[in-house]
Amino acid sequence: MVDGNKEFLHLVKLYRPKDEVVHAACSSKENSLKADNCSFLNLHHSGEIYLSYDQIDNYSKDMLEKFGEVIVRNEIPLTTMVKI
Repeated sequence: MVDGNKEFLHLVKLYRPKDEVVHAACSSKENSLKADNCSFLNLHHSGEIYLSYDQIDNYSKDMLEKFGEVIVRNEIPLTTMVKI
């Protein structure tokens, strides 16, 4: 299980105890060569993983504008499925 939201990893481990859990974001080889990390916005219902602000979708930009002071942004490892 690969997940960028660190907040819920304990639940994955609880409900899927036999799964290997990786805290990271999967991307293309090209993106992983550009950066070791990416940003994760915890939008409480889901998350947005991005390398730069211009990649964020309009819904997430609206949420940032509306709730920016309470939305948590974390840096998370960026990897590929091959590396995992």
